[in-house]
Amino acid sequence: DRVNLQYGFVVDLLKTRLRQKYPNLSDTPDLGYVVSGCIGHMTHNCMLWAEREFSDPIEMVVDHAFYPWMGLDRWLQGLNDKAS
Repeated sequence: DRVNLQYGFVVDLLKTRLRQKYPNLSDTPDLGYVVSGCIGHMTHNCMLWAEREFSDPIEMVVDHAFYPWMGLDRWLQGLNDKAS
């Protein structure tokens, strides 16, 4: 299924990028769950935006989709620092 292949590609790409950025992380946290959760959040926001017939400005949608990634960065950086 094309969608699953594309989804898997994005998950693998982001997991690789996170491992590069936070090289001291071990197997915890499971980056598959982490990435899937962030993608799920973005997908849900996009679906809500579409349901609202794109009435909100794209800048607002992007701003509201960005905060989990900022929190994720702080969390993973803290774990990476502790592991070094």
